[in-house]
Amino acid sequence: MPIEGKYVHNQIWELLVRSAQKKLISKLIAERATMLDDPFNLALGIACEARCPAARYISTLDSFDQEDDAAALLTRVRQSTRTKFRTYAECMNPDLTVHDMYTSTDTIKIYRITATRVQLSSHNLAVKRGHWSRQPREERLCECGAIQDEQHMAAYCPRHSPHSRKPPADRLYSPGLVRRSPCAADGPSHP
Repeated sequence: MPIEGKYVHNQIWELLVRSAQKKLISKLIAERATMLDDPFNLALGIACEARCPAARYISTLDSFDQEDDAAALLTRVRQSTRTKFRTYAECMNPDLTVHDMYTSTDTIKIYRITATRVQLSSHNLAVKRGHWSRQPREERLCECGAIQDEQHMAAYCPRHSPHSRKPPADRLYSPGLVRRSPCAADGPSHP
């Protein structure tokens, strides 16, 4: 699984976790502010005096703003010149949002895992196999003659179109998983 894809997903989850932690710790501190013998306040006071990592982390939550950090993450991803960040931000997930398959209870686990692998380039397409064997990109071809990458497979390949699928693979097709534009102008790799 490429580091770039992991990075984006991990950063999104980290923002959500930090937001929940800030909310919980703020609530605990507010509820127990007047309790002098409260175990939580005692432990927090000892941790702050000792300047332990937990106390330093809690103090960073004071300045944490989920919206600002999310905006900074989106800016870093969109401005990156690295190929995988650009592919992810321009083709795979232009809105940089969490796909419905991660929040829906109706999604079958194996299909979600398969779609995630495609999004993160953790698959067996010719573009990835050729990368590891140092084959030139223009030689990493699909059986139809085009460069077999994620966009080609999801949006252009006649072998993988929704009309040529056989069950259960047709349930894997998600029109929103890979967008046709702006990658539609990628040239000869996408006939």
